[in-house]
Amino acid sequence: MTGQLATVEQQIAEAEQIQWPRPDIGDDHVAWMDQEWSKARTEVYIKALALHQQAVMGAAHQFMCNLSLACAVMQSNGFTNDGRLVAWQTFFLVIPVVSSSFASISRMFSGIGKEALGWAIVDEAGQALPQAAAGLLQRVKYAVAVGDPMQLQPVDTMPKPMRELLASTHHLQHLGLESENMQALVDYQTPCGLLDETDDHWLGMPLVVHRRCDEPMFSICNDMAYSGRMVRVGPEHQPCAYPSGPHAGDELPVSCWYDVPPNSGETGRMQWRPQEGYELHKRLCGLFKGGIDPTNILVIAPFRAVANQVRDAFADALRQCTGCSSSEANQLASSQAGTVHTSQGREADVVFIVLGSRAGRRGEGSRSWVNGSPNLLNVAVSRAKRRVYVVGNLADWKNGTYTFRIAKSLPVEANAEV
Repeated sequence: MTGQLATVEQQIAEAEQIQWPRPDIGDDHVAWMDQEWSKARTEVYIKALALHQQAVMGAAHQFMCNLSLACAVMQSNGFTNDGRLVAWQTFFLVIPVVSSSFASISRMFSGIGKEALGWAIVDEAGQALPQAAAGLLQRVKYAVAVGDPMQLQPVDTMPKPMRELLASTHHLQHLGLESENMQALVDYQTPCGLLDETDDHWLGMPLVVHRRCDEPMFSICNDMAYSGRMVRVGPEHQPCAYPSGPHAGDELPVSCWYDVPPNSGETGRMQWRPQEGYELHKRLCGLFKGGIDPTNILVIAPFRAVANQVRDAFADALRQCTGCSSSEANQLASSQAGTVHTSQGREADVVFIVLGSRAGRRGEGSRSWVNGSPNLLNVAVSRAKRRVYVVGNLADWKNGTYTFRIAKSLPVEANAEV
């Protein structure tokens, strides 16, 4: 045993002396792959495609028959399970990747048995309920879940006590509070990862490189939702200038918080505050007159009552400042303004977050809901690539768990028209 240990120690010492080639790291490379490895892998892949092509061309008649069968299988249930499997296997041999919703899996792959297919890649797994993915997962051998549990959670109509009861009854270890989405469920089954110190959750193989947002959006989200573990790639600031108008060539105002305090006549009976609408309208008109494309602007709100009103403000600014017809303005507003939930998966150079909420103590409940977790505000802020403008009453929002972090990171511009 002593001799074996000495041999291993010698091998380690020799390995430490080797000058391993440094990988060429860039946007088209990964840290563990050098150029020689990358070139060899590419060549093998191209040869495999050529072999694949020859296999199809060498059995062209059989492939044509099976592909015709696949088309028929998609439109009818009158086939045996074996026939369906053959049809799909041929289809995937020619078209390796298909896209589907969870709701369509039971009809699309009807008759396909357990682990009959190869891989499933679940995108936006943080928004998927685990039970919604069950029909897909039982039909594949392997699955990769890609998602962010720190963004919006899926809507689950099953009460948490019921989910816990099912887990206990069927001896399922991970169907409790930590499994509100598929990403969390898969994370708990992934041995490689890290423990998030913020909420003591295990993260399976976390992707930490971020490329979309400029500062300060990146740092706000990194501090608010990711415990500072994210790494930004690229310059901190990308130019964002007015293309035309009186300020052509000038940079847009820096990201900031437009403070809209309550006026003397405000009753605090509604989440929507008209003075925030006036502020939004003024800022949008400035951007439109400067030639900023409306499709590069998103206006989002945490509450539906506020979102309905900002949509009208967006359309009105379009009509006044761009010459859009009412129908065009309304259509654009419906696309570019709405709730945070409707903005998930989208991005824009400029994002306005109109907070709303009733002033003072009457709005404490709604503000507490927004600050209940970082997810909602993380999505809102991270939609912005170049600028984020928050419109709201700073005095009401500055003490929230997460809106506090936004407020401390943005300069404040007070509204003088109170």
